[in-house]
Amino acid sequence: MPSTKVSKNSFKGQSIYIGIDCHHKSWKVTLLSDNFELKTMSRDPDPGSLVSYLELHYPGAEYKAVYESGFNGFTVCRELRRLRVDCQVVHAMDVPSTHKDRQQKSDKSDSRKLAQLLRSSGFKGIDVPPRHIEMDRKLLRQHFSLTRMLTAEKNRVKSTLFQFGIEIPERFSSSQSRSWSKVFIGWLRSISDIDPRLQLSINNYIETGLLIRKQLLEVTKQLRSLSQAGEYKEDFSLL
Repeated sequence: MPSTKVSKNSFKGQSIYIGIDCHHKSWKVTLLSDNFELKTMSRDPDPGSLVSYLELHYPGAEYKAVYESGFNGFTVCRELRRLRVDCQVVHAMDVPSTHKDRQQKSDKSDSRKLAQLLRSSGFKGIDVPPRHIEMDRKLLRQHFSLTRMLTAEKNRVKSTLFQFGIEIPERFSSSQSRSWSKVFIGWLRSISDIDPRLQLSINNYIETGLLIRKQLLEVTKQLRSLSQAGEYKEDFSLL
């Protein structure tokens, strides 16, 4: 079968598969052709530098890249696509892993596995949203995070009461205690016959919880405002 390589200086008609194991200070990059493993190397975390290397050593090829979703979001993917690299992002849970892989895990093996997965078309990439939508999602995730933090603080108070045998009076319904109503917080701040040291700890939990609740209310307002923005308004009204 004749080679698709036009000359020793051209890789036109060939594909180069690029597996990138991303870290803050460096990348481990594995390059594969259709039939061979070409190279595994460490690179600065810079899409432009990587593309310059590819164009110098594999000119004319079609470049295809993949990396796992993580701390750097989709910024690297967008930049590589801008530089004419067909880049995809894969969820870490979608990357097959054997017991041996887990026992001998390394950046080199991770980048090689990603490149091999890309070459075999063995995964479905994550949808890469526009940059502004990724930013808006941060606000929604902040809301989820603050909600969890507030629930955790309320649970700490209840656990402390249970730990020291303090029962919540029957006059407080479960909804009052869950929502931390004004009257319930008033009781928490001045529990009768309680050691002052324990009251101090409970009050600290309350103050932390109130600060979180204040921020949660602010983020909720911001989300409501965002929901009325042009591209979200119709979907929000349907929901």
